[in-house]
Amino acid sequence: MQSSYWPKSFIFTTSLVFAILGACVGSILAMQNTITITNPLEALTELHNLHSTKSKNTKTYLVVGINTDNSSATSDLDSLWTISFSGNYDRVILTGVPVTPSLEYQFVNTPKSLTQSVEGLIPSSIDAEFILNRKQFAWLIDELGGIHISGVNQNGTSAINYVTNHQDVNTRTARQTVIIRAMVHRAELLESNLDINNYFKHIRPEATDMIDLTSIAQHIFPINSQNIEITTLTTNNLTYLDDVTHKSR
Repeated sequence: MQSSYWPKSFIFTTSLVFAILGACVGSILAMQNTITITNPLEALTELHNLHSTKSKNTKTYLVVGINTDNSSATSDLDSLWTISFSGNYDRVILTGVPVTPSLEYQFVNTPKSLTQSVEGLIPSSIDAEFILNRKQFAWLIDELGGIHISGVNQNGTSAINYVTNHQDVNTRTARQTVIIRAMVHRAELLESNLDINNYFKHIRPEATDMIDLTSIAQHIFPINSQNIEITTLTTNNLTYLDDVTHKSR
């Protein structure tokens, strides 16, 4: 990771940001406008043409999951999720992106292009990026009182192990989806007992300038899974990125 770029462009936040930005997911509704292109030149042309037609009535954030607790050290890329809010903040769409070798390469060597690559896979522009490490994500699950996966109660640590003990990137992304769905279910059960305003003090000041926390809190909480959608991309959606990255080395 190039320290000259990341500390300035990525805001290191607590896991509360992930909660407020929509640590939640309801039904699995695939987005119909996911871009799937295999030819690198075709892909770059398509992304260029789409740049000016990105949806302007949504707010979209990129959450970059890393596997270290030390933000100043070189980190490995764990996960990539985009969180999009409708213009009136009454709907949320989460999109999981498998961590392919090309995206790992961009994360370490050209992090700016990582955001651009992910942005090319979704119908809206990314407004800001946030980093979330494993410890923060585990803390969030524990704050919810744990989650149930296949009828078994899991704390933050065991939930992360559930994802990381499988090597296939598509399976890992699918398991992240299972965890997020379980988190939504748990948050839904808590209803009014989950007072998000009590957690605002945990958010770094620089983040509050970039997100409309008040609107999110008013329209998303208490969480209603019917207002939340998720789409999980597979490596088939990202093959052209491997080609582009390989040619750029």
